[in-house]
Amino acid sequence: MRIDWLKPVLPIYKHVVDGAESLQAFGRPLSVASVEGLILCKLLADRPQDRADIAALVHTHKGEINLEFVEQEWATVAESDAPQLLALRAMIKKTDTAG
Repeated sequence: MRIDWLKPVLPIYKHVVDGAESLQAFGRPLSVASVEGLILCKLLADRPQDRADIAALVHTHKGEINLEFVEQEWATVAESDAPQLLALRAMIKKTDTAG
């Protein structure tokens, strides 16, 4: 099983970790980031696989993503017209208006 470890360095990462849900896995506590938290981390990394992962998250969580939270956190590290955020908004709009 592949696991991504995250040690918060930037405030945005700390907010993702602080907002994570606590679960049990194999008898051990595990923190799992919210969909918004995952999207933020992937927006920051902005690799081709991250873009594909964001598209999958947007599709899977249609109508459930708190874009206001994502935009608020994003504003602490980049401009609101950054290409990553513009692409996310377009994905959400397209998914929300599709059938």
